[in-house]
Amino acid sequence: MIPPGFFVYKVHTPEGERNYVTLLPPERVQAKGLPAEAIVGLLAREPAKGEPITPGVFEQNPAFVRLLHTVIAENGPAESGLQAAARRRGEWCVSVIDGRTPDPAGRVPPEDILGSFEVRKGIVAPESYQPNAKHRILSDRGFFRLDRSLHQRLLESLQKL
Repeated sequence: MIPPGFFVYKVHTPEGERNYVTLLPPERVQAKGLPAEAIVGLLAREPAKGEPITPGVFEQNPAFVRLLHTVIAENGPAESGLQAAARRRGEWCVSVIDGRTPDPAGRVPPEDILGSFEVRKGIVAPESYQPNAKHRILSDRGFFRLDRSLHQRLLESLQKL
């Protein structure tokens, strides 16, 4: 089963048929193609109708992961939720938590922490973003989920490719 907002395309490549997962809708892909950075990941096989996409059949795309972290790095400091967390924290750092995590205020699994920003005097420090190498685009709890504003910025970046 493909979650809302995600699309799977079967693409014929020189290496054979590939099943790519992306956030780009069909009309965009048909009009402009599917850039490498827009491919969230590769499926080992096409899922059967209604079958969930699981980590065992999914390989995340490093080019997409880099784009995702670039979007967070560039837009995160302006996010109201991160700013509020930075004011409460005062110093140290604030994490960007994946929306799929079961308890964002509790113990967050490493695969659900996208990265973190330094906090200086209660302010998110621009250009301080550090991606978390342990974050997974797809975990047993599903695909990554950004807050609405960051998700919109990601979609805008993908549309520009």
